[in-house]
Amino acid sequence: MKSLQIMALYTLIGSGIFPCRLPSADFLFPTSNRNILNPGSEDKYFVPTVGRTWPSGTFGCVRSEGFQIHEGLDIACLERDANREPRDPVSATARGIIAYVNRSTGLSNYGRYVIIAHRIEGLPVYSLYAHLSRVREDLNPGTIVTAGEEIATMGRTSNTRQKISRQRAHLHFELTFMANPNFEKWNQKRSPGSRNDHGIWHGLNLIGFDAWKLFMAQNREKNDFNLIRFIRSLTPQFRVAIKKTEFPLINYYQPLIARQDPLFPEPHEALGYEIEFDFNGLPLSIKPLHTWKSDWKSPYHLLEVDEKDFRANRCRKWVYRTGAGDWALGENGIRHLDLISFKP
Repeated sequence: MKSLQIMALYTLIGSGIFPCRLPSADFLFPTSNRNILNPGSEDKYFVPTVGRTWPSGTFGCVRSEGFQIHEGLDIACLERDANREPRDPVSATARGIIAYVNRSTGLSNYGRYVIIAHRIEGLPVYSLYAHLSRVREDLNPGTIVTAGEEIATMGRTSNTRQKISRQRAHLHFELTFMANPNFEKWNQKRSPGSRNDHGIWHGLNLIGFDAWKLFMAQNREKNDFNLIRFIRSLTPQFRVAIKKTEFPLINYYQPLIARQDPLFPEPHEALGYEIEFDFNGLPLSIKPLHTWKSDWKSPYHLLEVDEKDFRANRCRKWVYRTGAGDWALGENGIRHLDLISFKP
């Protein structure tokens, strides 16, 4: 049975087929803390960094004066034991398959953490639960979990020099897309001989989106919530034409492909793709291209930048202004597109 579950997990990653294919689903809160639903109580939900206020525990360009990304929510504990250690249960945000479990605190800034693979509205989505004090002993890759099922206990584990104090104990929670299931081959090509303790579950390969915005949208829209609509509602920061026709993102995230306009060919007829990304590099929409202009010399051509969003969220440095005042892809942007579009 266990081998069949693991096979099902790898089938999800390799071909986009998922054993519990949900047309739509609510994401549940991963702990019993619901304070973000009460305006004015955000400081009871988010745990700030040392010396900062609660916004530093939210998603986005909220660290180092706005120049460092934080890709998750740092959720405060509500329960403590006699030693003032957190004891809040941590549960699966949606039905899925355990994709990865790291029980060694020394191998990651996340300390002990768990990743669950979900497939909702045809989109592969991954939830990450970090800094755990305990992971359920029977939880292993391939284990199927239901929404709300307890998987771990909140903690403060990490391998960082500055340890997480009892006062700041929290759950670091992320919702992400996967950049590329061929990450290990891409990483070895990019950085031969580099150490990678977590395979395709490396942080570079997971592209987070704001779970706070998602929870609030769900609460507001109730039964009308739609994940694809939510993703498309996020603000695009830059738009790029990619002169590649076959890469995993196109296969795995097909619901993001626009086919309504007859000018846009079906994927098998495309000469390339136009992709909109938000400030964290999350793909929001994909359009097959039927032409490639002769003056687009690079395999990646920057089409548009939302300057207002760039000024508000510049920490990822995907793009920059040249001395001539034009927009250009930065080193980080080119690396991200290389990863997104890599095919061995």
